[in-house]
Amino acid sequence: MAPAEPERVASYLESEVGDELRSVIYYAEDTFEVVYAREDVRSQYTDRDLEKVRQELGITSFGKPAMEDLYVHGDLKCTVHCFEEAIELQFVASDTEGVAVALDPAAFVAQRAFIVRCMEEAGFGYD
Repeated sequence: MAPAEPERVASYLESEVGDELRSVIYYAEDTFEVVYAREDVRSQYTDRDLEKVRQELGITSFGKPAMEDLYVHGDLKCTVHCFEEAIELQFVASDTEGVAVALDPAAFVAQRAFIVRCMEEAGFGYD
């Protein structure tokens, strides 16, 4: 697996959805980086809130092997959580690494290649 390129996915999403991009977060075993955060979104989160986000992202990634065993769909690539004010996508590279993206709901249009393109831009590929 290629190393993650979260700046690349942030750049891609900025050009693709513009101001509807809320945030891009990269995480790995000992890394947690807010690669991009729209100012109004960042102001809503304390450092403690971000620590909770880090923990939740880790839980989802850690559960990747269990999800793959539970569902006979192949490798888990992405989870999507739809909230009233945001759509959260978590691109799961491994049980310790991924990229989390938050979008305004208007940005989440049904494009056949949207998730695949994000995976490619993040450097994870989509086999």
